[in-house]
Amino acid sequence: MLRMAKEVEMKQFLFNHWYIIVLFLLISIGVFLLIYKNKRKSKMHVKSLSSVRMDRWIFKNTLLYPDGKVIFTELSEGQKKRIPDYIEVLRVAHSSDVPRPSFSNYFCKEAIGPVGGLKLAAGNIEYGVCKALHGEEAAVAAFRAYYRRKEKNQQIVLGIATSKEGKVPRLCGNCRDILFDEFGLDLEIIAGTLDGGLATVTSMRDYLFDDFEEFRSSCIDNELFSYYVEMRGHWG
Repeated sequence: MLRMAKEVEMKQFLFNHWYIIVLFLLISIGVFLLIYKNKRKSKMHVKSLSSVRMDRWIFKNTLLYPDGKVIFTELSEGQKKRIPDYIEVLRVAHSSDVPRPSFSNYFCKEAIGPVGGLKLAAGNIEYGVCKALHGEEAAVAAFRAYYRRKEKNQQIVLGIATSKEGKVPRLCGNCRDILFDEFGLDLEIIAGTLDGGLATVTSMRDYLFDDFEEFRSSCIDNELFSYYVEMRGHWG
């Protein structure tokens, strides 16, 4: 009798709260469809990227001059070994959804990571009243958040999505400063279009034309600079 009473009680509960059950089922179905849709969209996006001739980029080393002249040269043997990383960093850059250019509507899609390591998406973020975090600055922040600091002798590659084949990115002064300070002269900037073709490989060295030692002597207090160099190795 007790069992029958419980069954009757349960049926009565279900009958009185049928709308809650229906609502729960509808929500569950909606969540399932949303997850399925996002996964399908993600797979289609990856498929569309992989279907593009992105593995047919022609990578060329670039030499920059202060007058704006650019000379393309063949990759060194060491650079040829890094071609898989060049391809990967450009793949991630072109698929980056980080940029949010609220004012300019100019998307700077970028990615960064060590050779042989995970490449992280980055991009420009505009905020406030005409303020912006540049794509390169966001890339440094992403790298620091994931990897903390660059390891000694570690090679870093920065990928920048471009719309013009063979274009060498023009980095502003702030971005050059933060990239140089964080990754040094051996950082490589890789730029290429979504459709493949000529892609440029530019060393951070080619973005710094002035003699840094001469600049230091004329513009920076020597004692302060020496303290900076001494303490830099102890920063976490």
